[in-house]
Amino acid sequence: MLRRFVVPITVDSSGDAEVYSPVLSGHLHSIHYVKDDFANGVDFVLTLESTGETVWSEEDVNSSAVRYPRAPTHSTTGVAATYADGEPGVLDRIAVSQDRIKIEVAGGGTENSGTIHLTVEG
Repeated sequence: MLRRFVVPITVDSSGDAEVYSPVLSGHLHSIHYVKDDFANGVDFVLTLESTGETVWSEEDVNSSAVRYPRAPTHSTTGVAATYADGEPGVLDRIAVSQDRIKIEVAGGGTENSGTIHLTVEG
């Protein structure tokens, strides 16, 4: 089952904000940024609260955007998994287990707003 969590964001007079999603469990499917009146060039860093794992980090975002973040996978010995030698690594959805996503925004303008929609499967 796919669930949507909506996180409204309003930046302070410096253009910055730090907000958190509700507690989530499942595989992160997608991140939808809906621009309300954030300034162009806004920066986003989304991480898992308990581990600091980055789920999205992008600078200079000018318009609404959709991202499907994936993480590299590894063998049981810690070696990066690939489809074949010299090929790109194997990626998989990011698992979230009873954790919140910390959303940091910089350069959003003065007291402007935007919204993050997180879709989680499971």
